[in-house]
Formats: sequence, C-alpha cells, structure tokens
Amino acid sequence: VLIGSLGIRSAFRGLDWENTSRLSYKDIVASPDDFSAYTNLAVMANSQGNLTEGAEYSLKSVNIYPSTTNYNELGVSLLSLGYYAEAQKAFDAGTTYGKNVTLYENMARLTLFYGTSVNDSRFYTAALKYFPNDSEIWMYLAILNAGYGHNAQAKVYLQKAEYYGEVPQFINDGIMSDKPFTLTIRNVRTTLRIQ
Repeated sequence: VLIGSLGIRSAFRGLDWENTSRLSYKDIVASPDDFSAYTNLAVMANSQGNLTEGAEYSLKSVNIYPSTTNYNELGVSLLSLGYYAEAQKAFDAGTTYGKNVTLYENMARLTLFYGTSVNDSRFYTAALKYFPNDSEIWMYLAILNAGYGHNAQAKVYLQKAEYYGEVPQFINDGIMSDKPFTLTIRNVRTTLRIQ
C-alpha cells in the first residue's frame, strides 16, 4: 500500500515536469523561498514579453538568495523596460556574486546607449580580463568605439570579435567601410544610429 501510494504520488509529480512554468509554480507552492523557481519564472516571463512580471519574479528571487543569475535576469527585465540606471545597478550587483558571461554581455549591450566613456572603459577592461575570448563583448566594444568616432580602434576590436565568433554582416560592413548603420538592440525598445 505504501509503495503503491508513493508510486501514484510520483506519477502525479511527474506531470509537474510537463513544462518549466508548471514545475516552478508547484515548487513555489511547496517551498515559497525557492529562489531558483522565481528565476525560472522571470526568464519565461521576459521571453514572453511580460517584462514587469519578469522584474517582479527576479526581485523576489534576489531578495531570497542573491546570485549572478537572478541579478542578471532582473537587469534584463529593467533594461527591456527602459530603466537603464536600475538595470546597471542590478548588473553591477550581480558581478559581486561571481563572473557570469551572460551578465557581462548584457552589461556590454547597456553601454551602447547608457553610461559614460570613463565608466565604459573601466567596464570593458574588466570584462575582457575575465572573458578575453568572448566575441559579443568585443563586438559591442567595436560598436561603442564606432559610435564615439574612433573608427580605427573599432576596426581592431571588430577583428577580435570576428576571430572569436560571428558578427552580423551589416555591423561588419558599417564599421569596416566607415559607413553609418542602424542597430536595433535585442530586448530593448530602442535603435541606435552609428555614424
């Protein structure tokens, strides 16, 4: 009887694994302090465009147990909502809990339209110290320099980005031929005109 009842319980619990959302909701009901479940819900909410909901779940997760992952997700939510200063604070806070490449890539994206040249320079020095082979960070550094009009330096950084990974052709064409191009930043409701 005991084995049979545990088997039935396991079968029903197995249904919770139908999707991450259902599993996370069930986990929160069973354990309201499950920070990982809140982070999973934040990721799903952000991917579905429910950014306010994503920020709320991320904030709950951060308040329970701060980590690079949940601070990154909070930063993504805030960045996508247009709260750039708050997003930068979230990303910065996340770096105190470890080095996460996705968090640094998101911070690099943020520098394209929010920050100062001095702070951006410090950030990229640190980011490339930790992740010297990350194509995306090199690419954003190239775009940033092109935006400041430092075309020769932008070309050097772009070549580094291409060495470590792929760069969209229109970015390559724009920087290498010194022509203006428009960049739409993913998950951010803004476009940049790089001269």
